Parts: sequence; C-alpha cells; structure tokens
Amino acid sequence: MDLTGCFLVQTIVVLVNLKIMVQTTNHTIWSVSSQVLTILSFYAVFFVLSYTSFFSTTLRGFFPILFEYRIQWLLLCFFTICYMLIDTGLQTIDEYIFNKIEELEYAEDMSYQSFVEGEKRHRQARKTGYKHTGFGFDGDAGNDMLITEKIRLRL
Repeated sequence: MDLTGCFLVQTIVVLVNLKIMVQTTNHTIWSVSSQVLTILSFYAVFFVLSYTSFFSTTLRGFFPILFEYRIQWLLLCFFTICYMLIDTGLQTIDEYIFNKIEELEYAEDMSYQSFVEGEKRHRQARKTGYKHTGFGFDGDAGNDMLITEKIRLRL
C-alpha cells in the first residue's frame, strides 16, 4: 500500500463516520464519542503500523509522511464537503419527489371521491317521487278494487 492507498482508507473512515453522524437524528455523548474514537482509532492503528515492523513493513514510515502533506488535508476537506453536499442534495431531492407523489396521490383520491359523490347525486336525481296509491283510479290508496274485479262484476 502506498500513500494514495493510505489516503483513500483515511478518507473512507472519515466519510463513513460523518455519514453515520449526519443520518442519525438523536445524538448523545456516547454516540459522538464513539464516532470520534473510531476516527482516532484509525489514526492510532495507522501510527502503530507505521512505526513498527512487527505487523507489516509496507506501511513503515507512512504516518509522518502522510501528515506532512498539506494537500492531503485539503483533499480530505474537499472530498468530505463535496460528499456531504451531494448527499444532502440527493436527500432533499428525494423528499421533494416523495412530497410531489403524495400530493398527486391525494389529488387522485380527492378526484375519485368527488366522482363517487357525483354518481351518488346522479342516482338520487334519477329516482322518481312516485308513491303507489292502490289499484283503482279514484285516488284512495288501498281501498280501490282491482280493474279485473270491476270487469268481472260487469259481466
């Protein structure tokens, strides 16, 4: 692994921890301290691997070299800020699209409800006000003789 690899691992560690910090909605002293300790543990392990040859000789001496490069710190800040801006922008766009979909679904539901109400009103308008008053033609309900009975009596 060379300096570029060390820088990439450092950037990934910092970005992942910042992403976790941004995505959580409730912060306690324990969550913040665990994020800081995670980043510090990366640097501690990198320091140990850089100054000892017991584990690996490929990282020997990279810790002070990596910390001397000013451009490395500027790039780390640049990548972190760009990532956070892109991530925040994508979350904002996602919320906007979700809200628009909710508005369209609400408008569709309201349109369907108004259609159903219109159909109910249309059905009520088609009903007649006719009331059955019997079988005869004199107007008294239920007291009239059937037309067939009147014909039978005439015969």
